[in-house]
Amino acid sequence: MARLSAGSAAVLAALLAFTTLGLAGELGTFVGPDISFLLYAAGRVLDGAVLYRDVVEINPPMIIALNLPAVAAGRLLGLDVVLVYRLLTMAGLGASVLLSALVIPRAVAAGRTSERWLLAGTGFVLFLMPGIDFGQREHLLFAWILPYVFVCMGRAAGRPAGRFAALAAGALAGVAIALKPQFVLVWVALLLAVSFALGLPGAWRRQ
Repeated sequence: MARLSAGSAAVLAALLAFTTLGLAGELGTFVGPDISFLLYAAGRVLDGAVLYRDVVEINPPMIIALNLPAVAAGRLLGLDVVLVYRLLTMAGLGASVLLSALVIPRAVAAGRTSERWLLAGTGFVLFLMPGIDFGQREHLLFAWILPYVFVCMGRAAGRPAGRFAALAAGALAGVAIALKPQFVLVWVALLLAVSFALGLPGAWRRQ
């Protein structure tokens, strides 16, 4: 982050503004029905209900699992569960931005101004653009698969990310795909794109 932001306080200011405005927008609105039900379902599971038997739900279990900490923390601390959920969601988005900051210099040539503004654009897309879809599965999926997209961009350009950053991005992308398993096709498309870019038939195995 320090290297990305060197000489570009405007980028850090933009990220702070996007985060603040995104949180303020969420705190000023009612929670949507989808998220309300997911929090309710997570609460039922914490109380001993069995998902798909006692709780009617058609989504894969990952989204319920991600809501369990918010409900548990809200109950433990005596806080509004929706508030805790929103704060944890903001933290999850922040993790995506921080991880993107590690891999973006490999996605584009390090030292270029474009890497700083790509990071700022990531903050804008994740914190402000979702609107009423904030915290929905599609929003989280996009946020958490994005660092892996940057990793693949760097590898295709011959600038592979560090092992830790690549593993973290891959793990986060795995959680994202578990939210909507059909998006495994995005992962397959990325592997094929990198393989074709490098001209190596076995390149996909190292992704």
